[in-house]
Amino acid sequence: MAVPKRRMSRSNTRSRRANWKATAVVTVACPQCKSPKLPLLAKISSMDVAVEALRNFLPQAVRLCVPGGRIVIISYQSLEDRIVKRFFKDKSRACTCPPELPVCRCGGRKELVLVTKKPVTASGEEIARNPRSRSAKFRVVEKV
Repeated sequence: MAVPKRRMSRSNTRSRRANWKATAVVTVACPQCKSPKLPLLAKISSMDVAVEALRNFLPQAVRLCVPGGRIVIISYQSLEDRIVKRFFKDKSRACTCPPELPVCRCGGRKELVLVTKKPVTASGEEIARNPRSRSAKFRVVEKV
């Protein structure tokens, strides 16, 4: 029996925080299923591992990059892209003080400059040739 993808996705989004809830997600999204979908659980677990690896990788990439060097990330999932976008945005800001302070007290400085403000995505022609490319987002920053 086919599982409705949209319902599975919504349920997965609601309980993304804990892996142990994934079994409940499968049974709620697919009540006609007799047993939990183990491949789905493995995929959710591996996604959590990949997200943690990405969170650990980004600061290391900035630290290892020489001034004038560029960091390029291609993300295929919206969760990955959100993590990359927020990290690049935070590191491209000079001041981390709260906006209520009239003068900067943190003494912060920019580490990165955004080369592409918006992500570069595949063109219509590219998507026609390669349908998997439609979800890819390409972001570039340069170390100061």
